[in-house]
Amino acid sequence: MKAQPHSEGHNAGSAFLAAGTDTVFNLDVLRHTHESKADNLLVSHLRAILDENKPLIYEFIPILFVQYVKALNRYRGAIFSQGSHTPPGAVLEHIRQSTMNFFTLLLALVVDGSGSDGQYEKSAWQTRLALLRTVDQENLFSQMQAGSQVTMDKILELVLSDLTDGWKGKRASLLFTIQSY
Repeated sequence: MKAQPHSEGHNAGSAFLAAGTDTVFNLDVLRHTHESKADNLLVSHLRAILDENKPLIYEFIPILFVQYVKALNRYRGAIFSQGSHTPPGAVLEHIRQSTMNFFTLLLALVVDGSGSDGQYEKSAWQTRLALLRTVDQENLFSQMQAGSQVTMDKILELVLSDLTDGWKGKRASLLFTIQSY
């Protein structure tokens, strides 16, 4: 039986994604990112090409985040100390902190459409929702993290602002995005 072209493309796409994320999020890179206080190079490169590639970047931000979470969980023993002096739950909190830091960096890339037509506003909200879904599904948010709380407060402010504008007839994309969720 002959394989369907679509399934071949899907398998090739999955293999390409796996190879790319294994390279981008390998143990050495994750360890360096965790130990370094410098800006995340991946996010810096995404920021540099964002204006010319906004639809593509918005599409892949949630995928990158999911892959980052998976890689961090896969290598947690090698990245975060699990010695006898480590209190119970400390590794989980380190993972949550690292993933929420990356979430915040990725979220900063997602801006509403510029110009009068707001052409990227809907995709911006779809990207935010996909990121938030991952945070929820992976149980990454912890109120013990002040930075994460600030990020969530900013998202809430943005939601309330857009809902207010939506009710005034200025924007409908947030309402559409929430309804399709």
